[in-house]
Amino acid sequence: SASTDTRITLLGITNGNSSKYLVAATADGRVLVWGDTANFAFNPVGDRYAAYELPAPWASTVTLEAIYCGLNYVLFKTDEATDNLYHIGSAAHGQAGNGTTTANTQITKVSGLTGIKISSVYTEANRSSAEAFWFAVTSLGRVYSCGYSGAQHVMGYNSTANLTTPRLMTESDGTTALTGVVSMAVDTAYAPVGAVTSGGKLLRWGAGTSGAHGNNGTAAMTWPDYLETAPASGVDRTDIAQVVVTGYSTNAVMWLRTTAGKIEASGSRTYGNGDGAALASAAVNTFQVASGAIAALTVSSLYAGGGDYGNCLAITSAGQGYLCGYMASYALLGNGATTNLNVFTALVGLPSGFAGALTRARISGGNTYTTIFIESTIAGIKTLASIGYDVYYNTAKGTAGVAAASQTWGLVKGGRGAIAAWQSFGTHQEHGLA
Repeated sequence: SASTDTRITLLGITNGNSSKYLVAATADGRVLVWGDTANFAFNPVGDRYAAYELPAPWASTVTLEAIYCGLNYVLFKTDEATDNLYHIGSAAHGQAGNGTTTANTQITKVSGLTGIKISSVYTEANRSSAEAFWFAVTSLGRVYSCGYSGAQHVMGYNSTANLTTPRLMTESDGTTALTGVVSMAVDTAYAPVGAVTSGGKLLRWGAGTSGAHGNNGTAAMTWPDYLETAPASGVDRTDIAQVVVTGYSTNAVMWLRTTAGKIEASGSRTYGNGDGAALASAAVNTFQVASGAIAALTVSSLYAGGGDYGNCLAITSAGQGYLCGYMASYALLGNGATTNLNVFTALVGLPSGFAGALTRARISGGNTYTTIFIESTIAGIKTLASIGYDVYYNTAKGTAGVAAASQTWGLVKGGRGAIAAWQSFGTHQEHGLA
């Protein structure tokens, strides 16, 4: 290529298990890929130790706005007025959106979204599973689903058949489109899917593992349905600001943040979900208010992860961090303790300047291999810190690898400066930061 401006403007990183790759966009509009890229099947095929340029099908006047990576495929969003979503890679579960299960070997426009402008995309996480699916939200808050559905009804249209063409999601009448969706929570195919609307309502569908839907049951929800003030009350709640989910085969949890800044949880209590119930007690299938010190605080954001060994991290309006959930293998709190947390408990031992100054977080990994990353702005400079599983230097602290029970918070090497965006990547066991 004659292009020379190699500054990275966008970065996409796989959250998959069997393949790990990075995709980047440069300041002069090129798309570069490297790592375990054989799943893309482009020519020449094979893994890339150095950046390989993928031919971009959009015009030079088009700007690439976002990159979304799945297990074995990539979605690209441009600034085009309509038809602004593209795909490359596997289509085994229909995730190419081209009406087939045939892989795209070049970046190809998603044909099932003709005349539609997409604002945001949510792809599956992966915790030793292989089900691929995604949801795209339009500027009008409508949702299109595509890919794996299965017995969990991930696609939310009362069918277990995978969708090879994006489908406009509807209510149970099959015709009334979902509208006003502003954010979503997606994890594996075995965890519920959640969507928050501009009116403070919560829609849920998909797997009912551990009763995480909070609808007084554990069956999969085959259609999107609004959370009610009480199951079967017929009155929708309008006080939901955020939803986060995690889970895999057995221990799913859904956490809510209300408009008043309070936390509620439904689902597994095996490792603690923050409601104060005894550890390893029976799962709860209606939403319970978080107990302990967090109940008197105002929460501004939630982060979840870990799959079957789930954690939830809450950041308060005062920039404090509180954690609940799995601790048995790792001292994720920062004080060396490995007792699982059934209430949200304050992080301790944070690096200088982090206490009371947290702005973002990420819970990475799963299947007990968990690392937590946090961000603070200290003296005007964004800075990252981490704790957790470190056998493969997952924390990026520049310290010796640690498997369990001796973790402490530390600064991420290279994680300081004019950081525009960051995310963790890799597998449930082998993951890092970029």
